[in-house]
Amino acid sequence: MPISPSQFSSKSNAGNHFGRALSADEQVQLSQTMRDALQLLGKDHFSLIIHGSSFPADENADTGYGTPYGNAAQRLLNFSKTLGFNSLQLGPSGITKPDDPSPYMGTSFSSTPLFIDLVALARDPQWHQLLSEETLQEIIHNNPGKNTASTAYGYFFQASKKALAEVGTRFQAKKAQLPDLVKELDTFVKANQTWLERDALYEVLSEIHGSDYWPQWKSAQDRNLFNTSSDAEVLGAKTRIAELKQTHAGSLETYYLTQFIAAKQRDAFVKQASANGVKLLADRQVAFSDRDVWGYQNLFLPGYQLGCPPDYFSKTGQAWGFPVLNPDQLFTPDGKPGPAAALLESLFDKILTENPGGVRIDHIVGLIDPWVYPEGKGARPEDGGARLYSSPESPVLSKYSRVSTQEIDDKVAPEHVHRVKESALSAATVSRYSEIVQLILARAAAKGIPKEAMICEDLGTLTNPVKAVMANLQLPGIRVTQFADPNQNDHLYRGKNVEPRHWITPGTHDNAPISAWALSLPSDGPRQAHASALAAELSPDQDPAPLRDSLLSDPTALVRAKIAELFASPSRNVQIFFADLFGMDTVYNKPGTKDKQNWSLRLPPQFEAFYLKQLQDRKAINLPAVLRLALNAKGQGFVQAHQALSQALERWAKILEAPDNQPGA
Repeated sequence: MPISPSQFSSKSNAGNHFGRALSADEQVQLSQTMRDALQLLGKDHFSLIIHGSSFPADENADTGYGTPYGNAAQRLLNFSKTLGFNSLQLGPSGITKPDDPSPYMGTSFSSTPLFIDLVALARDPQWHQLLSEETLQEIIHNNPGKNTASTAYGYFFQASKKALAEVGTRFQAKKAQLPDLVKELDTFVKANQTWLERDALYEVLSEIHGSDYWPQWKSAQDRNLFNTSSDAEVLGAKTRIAELKQTHAGSLETYYLTQFIAAKQRDAFVKQASANGVKLLADRQVAFSDRDVWGYQNLFLPGYQLGCPPDYFSKTGQAWGFPVLNPDQLFTPDGKPGPAAALLESLFDKILTENPGGVRIDHIVGLIDPWVYPEGKGARPEDGGARLYSSPESPVLSKYSRVSTQEIDDKVAPEHVHRVKESALSAATVSRYSEIVQLILARAAAKGIPKEAMICEDLGTLTNPVKAVMANLQLPGIRVTQFADPNQNDHLYRGKNVEPRHWITPGTHDNAPISAWALSLPSDGPRQAHASALAAELSPDQDPAPLRDSLLSDPTALVRAKIAELFASPSRNVQIFFADLFGMDTVYNKPGTKDKQNWSLRLPPQFEAFYLKQLQDRKAINLPAVLRLALNAKGQGFVQAHQALSQALERWAKILEAPDNQPGA
């Protein structure tokens, strides 16, 4: 009976032999071989996609939720470096809601306390036992998902809250003994006062009103504490804030302390990753949280929300309910940045300071040619849905349009990708569509972060203005090979057609695992088409029939070829989702659903041994074997010129799959 990740631990499987763990010297040698192969294949970035909650825990130290800041994260850094990865693509790291674990609904500035390593607070000397060992052990003992490959979100949300309240209390009691820590905290609070105080006040008011959803608060003054206009309202807000600071000083300081701890642990992780030669990529969601909207209400467009129009995936469109930045607040009539632009600048300054490796920008369409709809209605055109910057015919939105009525094709629906005529996209018009993106790129450039590290998530339907901006600025997009049509030679998502600047991946957190994709292909038409296309690309100067037949008969071989396609492509940037690497068959997130398993998959504590076990079962991705296959796609002459490297990859592929009593060397 195969061992599932949810059952896997070294204790429960003692005596089983899954594969030979590499020695320290072998890890260095394999890492060098992988780097040599990636360089030869023209890959600048090789990134492992893993959200913070999916990080493993150490055995018997699992509190119920993953953290990038714990000891096990260092093990994962070492593991990923050995396999050739030089970056980690993380998910958003904001505070999520008690009933919704989606990181794409989190806060923009405050960091989630769920990532705080509680083990360190209890055991690392630098934290002076701010958390008691007894509380830590209680959380670990009561964790309903201990030593599994799944988070216990609801459990840990409450357990973490209780633990950090204790941390705040113990800190207050020990302050006199911790002058250095107190000084660091004061410096952090002063440096981040602009956003920190607002978010802390929201936390306090949520407790007062018994709801973290501010529209439900009974006090109009509290709902509009930072949305004042008259002198009387401004004075009243100042008085209310002063009152809250006095009556809830302890709660506010605990919030500041929590954010300080999260920031300090994150900075340590960034340094660890850098020392390992691994860059960290952030993820900026397109949404703003309830907390963000409350704190900056006057910067959002009244009466409209962000969503997606009817398309291939949804006939009725998607009413996301996300707020939309008000164009009037983004730029002044003479084109200068307004207060909403300043908010974006400060947000990306923070993100890029904390993550110098770069950032994935979620739903870049929402920053260029967003689809909006009236609040409380559906996202269809008949409900009022339209493109915010491409609707000159709209009585309400026309003042924001970048094009005139003569420059749209009114014979097609408002959601159509060619609604704005290509002829309308002059250099000046494209520049207007790209204003927000250029603002963000300027912040990145100021920090020395290249454009190639600003990954623009451009999946889905792209309108003519979006395509024009992406091409004009040469922005790196994302190409998901699962979406490729093998019958269309020039299809956008076929590996051979991916331009060097783009990031190529078999799938993201919203896709089925690559193994499930392979198994889902009907054996007659689609599987034959994919097998034939891949065999032709990976055997350019050989008879592709043997490889094609192998791919047709063996789904595992098809997966391996599909991964090799990434490295054989012209793209210089490759990403692989952790579930695909480890051969896990659980869907990470089912978009548009409230599936209780969404966002819960994580690596088990003994993930290194689990990977070897999955290789034995031919489920995990054998990266040396994949790179060797990608080398073959360059032709036999190329392989012969680099025969030593090809042989080294073959040797490592055998070692990784060899049982522990058969080293394979």
